[in-house]
Amino acid sequence: MAVSVQFTDIESLLEAYIDQDIPVFAVFHGRQLICKYVGDDLDAGAAALKKCCDRWKTAGSVDTYMLCLYDGEFEKISSKTAYDMAWNFRLNERGAVGAAMGYANYNASDITSLAVENALLKEKLARIEEEMNSDDDEEKVDPIMGAIDKLMGIPGMDALIGAIANKGADLISSIGKKDNVVILDPSEAGSGPATVRRVSGVPGVSLGLDRCMVAVQDLMSVMNDTPDLLEKLVRLSRKEPIKFKLFVAGLRSMKV
Repeated sequence: MAVSVQFTDIESLLEAYIDQDIPVFAVFHGRQLICKYVGDDLDAGAAALKKCCDRWKTAGSVDTYMLCLYDGEFEKISSKTAYDMAWNFRLNERGAVGAAMGYANYNASDITSLAVENALLKEKLARIEEEMNSDDDEEKVDPIMGAIDKLMGIPGMDALIGAIANKGADLISSIGKKDNVVILDPSEAGSGPATVRRVSGVPGVSLGLDRCMVAVQDLMSVMNDTPDLLEKLVRLSRKEPIKFKLFVAGLRSMKV
């Protein structure tokens, strides 16, 4: 069954589209959606339609397309979406294309299939190119690392965390060395707090070191490899400070 065609040139098609003053449109090849515009700017819609038609015209498409207009607001359009108006159009005459391609007795069906396939491929390539160009200026930041960057952006925060890391590393590395640490049982020190001798590189450590040792003793009761883990933490602070800071930040954020 022959399909009637209302338009055979881009200019007439665009003029009819603009006259209707309905911006939202979709172009179908059979039931396949190959071009659409769902905005509310008629000029932008006309530009989008012309861009698609120019590609199909240049590709030598001789098939028939249907332009559907939709009066209203739409986010998604498919072949099942009811339209308010539709026209069929063809951009190239089959005989002219066959002669241009050098076929005296060409197979119209074959040429049509190739032209449509070519047009669709160019459409997909154009979309990919537009997506790639639109992503050039977008900076994709991992949420966790983005939060760390913001934290590290606070004036003085990097120096503060670095100082804490260095002091913590010296403190942990001194654990178990009798010449550096002496823990006094609170019962032997009367009612006052337990005291310790100064740890090398960490001035003023007393009650904090005592709490650290108590915590280490508690950890040892549930984790036999506590010394190995603490030494690993020291190495992490020196070799991979970013991971160390992330680890420490995670611990500090926990509420237990």
